[in-house]
Amino acid sequence: MRYLPVFLLLVCIALFAFVDGATASLVGTGTLLGYVAVTSKPGGSFYRSIWYGAVPVPLPLRIDPSNFKGSSFVDSDGYLKAGTPLQANLQPIFDAGQTVKYLVPNVTKIAEGNTDAQLDASPNQDVGLVTEGTVIQSNIEWNVGRVLNANELAAIAANNKFVLF
Repeated sequence: MRYLPVFLLLVCIALFAFVDGATASLVGTGTLLGYVAVTSKPGGSFYRSIWYGAVPVPLPLRIDPSNFKGSSFVDSDGYLKAGTPLQANLQPIFDAGQTVKYLVPNVTKIAEGNTDAQLDASPNQDVGLVTEGTVIQSNIEWNVGRVLNANELAAIAANNKFVLF
């Protein structure tokens, strides 16, 4: 009986840690997959949430899908991947000396596929974009399917409103 208060305290700490971790990973939309919030798309595939903490309110801006020709930011089904870094002119980051102004917070359908012809044929799309927040670099890289290159990392660092975690 004398160890009961200690036992209850440990149980409360364990429950708080579980609930706190689950709540943090469920910010935004998606389902819980082993403490990683995911956003699914038709066809059964999914993308990891890029956010650590609160998800900022996205701004709807019109992008031109043809700007993404030859990039790894659009998947084979025509979805713009979560975490895609964009410049102020809504172009993806390609070269040194560019600054990230926006990040794509969730997967967004912008074309029928990712071939040059499909991206050229797609009309301009309104996409919700965010201008600040704490993002998880490894989840962006998982979504994009590669490690962010030095130009992309420098461009994100150049905007002091985004913090890589």
